[in-house]
This record gives sequence, C-alpha cells and structure tokens, in this order.
Amino acid sequence: MMREQRLKKKALEAMRFRGHKVDRRWLTYGDYPNLRFQNVCDECGKSAWIILHPLPNEIEISGEAVAVGCKDGP
Repeated sequence: MMREQRLKKKALEAMRFRGHKVDRRWLTYGDYPNLRFQNVCDECGKSAWIILHPLPNEIEISGEAVAVGCKDGP
C-alpha cells in the first residue's frame, strides 16, 4: 500500500472513531512536494489534513476532526 493511501486510511479511521461522518473523497491542494489533502465531516464541518512531505515542525495527519469528537455524534 502506498504511503498516501496508508495515511488516508489512518486519518479516516481516526475521524470515524471520533464520530465524524466522512466519505472517501479527499480534496487535493498544492503540488509535489507540498501536496496536501483535506477531508471534511458531513455533519459538523471539522476537517482533517494530510501532508505527504511534512516539514520538521509539521505532522503528517492533523486537524480538528482527528482530535475532537463530532458535535452531532454519539
């Protein structure tokens, strides 16, 4: 499995664990090497971000949707 797919799968798992309603469509921003992906919860609008090549002070998976629960979730 490619690194991009693995990171997307981990982010979706984290989002669903927090109760967010997400599909598998990712928005793409930038181009190589600054490629970033975003997915947004359909219920609350919180997002998760993936950075394929993070700088030393960045992390690969970030965003409110992987850190806090959905307001409409359980």
